[in-house]
Amino acid sequence: MADEETPVVENDTPVVEEAVAETPEVEIHPLEPGGKRFQEVYGDWRTEQARAARAEADLAALRAQQQPRQPVQYTPEQIATYLQQQVDQGQITPMAAANYLSQFNAQQVATRTAMQVEQARAHATKLQSAGAEVNAFIDRIPALKDVNSADFRKVSDAAYSASDDMGLPVSDLRVQRIALRQVYGSLDKIAKVEGERESSRRASLPHTETRVGSGRPPAAKAGDDAWKKDVPAEYMAHWKKRGYTEEQMKAEARYVTKTPRQVRG
Repeated sequence: MADEETPVVENDTPVVEEAVAETPEVEIHPLEPGGKRFQEVYGDWRTEQARAARAEADLAALRAQQQPRQPVQYTPEQIATYLQQQVDQGQITPMAAANYLSQFNAQQVATRTAMQVEQARAHATKLQSAGAEVNAFIDRIPALKDVNSADFRKVSDAAYSASDDMGLPVSDLRVQRIALRQVYGSLDKIAKVEGERESSRRASLPHTETRVGSGRPPAAKAGDDAWKKDVPAEYMAHWKKRGYTEEQMKAEARYVTKTPRQVRG
């Protein structure tokens, strides 16, 4: 049986292509994110930020370069080890190494001596200042010279307390100054109190009026003219003519007799 050919059926149905809807473009405001002007401004801001960061980094690097470098301090042992290495490598002779090490040790001793001298000078200056203030307190408060006085006991107690806190002996002038300040305050405060006390004392004294500018003695009391009765009138007239004061007249009257004598003009 002959093979039957399968008939081919042609599909004449037209192919319909699916339509794709196109999304309309939405116009973005220039100042909104994504907008043209926004992108320009944002880009400029990012650029300025990067520029500022670079400037800050450059400034920090410049400051680091300008800061003085602390010299490296080597110990004598480190110097000796380094010099021995140089000798072993043939860079310097043993004699040169020994000479350099000797100079280094001498410089170290000189530096330590200078530091000790400066520390001693500063210490002496502090003690001198403290001693001057302690003496000023004693001058203003003489009771401190009496070891049995209440003032001395108060300052002594404060001094022992300050000595314990400061870790210094009670004989240290700085300890004594601290104790005096704790008990009495500052020297200025003491001077102020003394001034107020003196003003109060003066105000309590009896007040006596004096006549200023007149140049005349106070009025004579009754009975003060008794000396005149024994002086002849001629003498009184003469003294007045000569411009004698009453005190001068009194002094002359002691040598005048009751018998009138001729008075020279």
